[in-house]
Amino acid sequence: MPKFFFFIILILLSLPGFSQEENVNPSSGGGRVIIEERPVLPETEASPQDNAPNEDQDIRDIEEARKKHLEKMQTVEAVTKPLAEPVLNPLEEIKRLGYEQIGAAALLDQKVLAIIQKTLKLGVLEKVPPAAVRVMIQEKVKGSILETLFTKFPKLLDIAVDMMRSKEALSGLLGILVRKDDLKTYGYIWLAVFLFGIFLKNRVIKPKWPFFKRFRYSATISLVLNSITIYLFYSMFSQELAPTLAIISKHF
Repeated sequence: MPKFFFFIILILLSLPGFSQEENVNPSSGGGRVIIEERPVLPETEASPQDNAPNEDQDIRDIEEARKKHLEKMQTVEAVTKPLAEPVLNPLEEIKRLGYEQIGAAALLDQKVLAIIQKTLKLGVLEKVPPAAVRVMIQEKVKGSILETLFTKFPKLLDIAVDMMRSKEALSGLLGILVRKDDLKTYGYIWLAVFLFGIFLKNRVIKPKWPFFKRFRYSATISLVLNSITIYLFYSMFSQELAPTLAIISKHF
């Protein structure tokens, strides 16, 4: 008999269910034993994408910081660079080119024009009070025809004061002289229009006409042709003339 029970136990132990962890379903009423095998899950680990730092965001932050630093350095350089450049007396620079004074010969030299234009763009008289500039101009023109003009037409003196204190006005007018090739082109055009005017007057105006009729026709032709040449001059040098015209329009 003991061998019989030992044999039954050995058979039961050899069944697959007895080698697993058993779970009893409470709803089964205890009549049936359900043996389930559940795989042992390894301890979950965080995804490398979750734990790793956001590299794209870091790159953007570094790039943004670099741009801000570069802009700051450029701002500092823009302020300090002009202070580091030596400022020479323009008259001394002109003398080094062989001119003792600024005359007609000097104004034909491109290097002299460049020096004067650079000096005017610095706005040397910009911070000087208008009254002081007015006195300076009056002293310079004393005894000349300009003194008479400024006395009869005070607005002309006001315009001269504003032009002397402007960075752009005088340097713009000087820029016209710098453009020598364009000036030559305009000179050829003006000469052609002038000769055409003479030809047109000779063809249109009759010698037998009364004086006032001939004068009226001649004045009309001259006015039309001069208007054309003035318009061409403005079209060619509008950028250089703009600051001066703005000052003139302010006083009229």
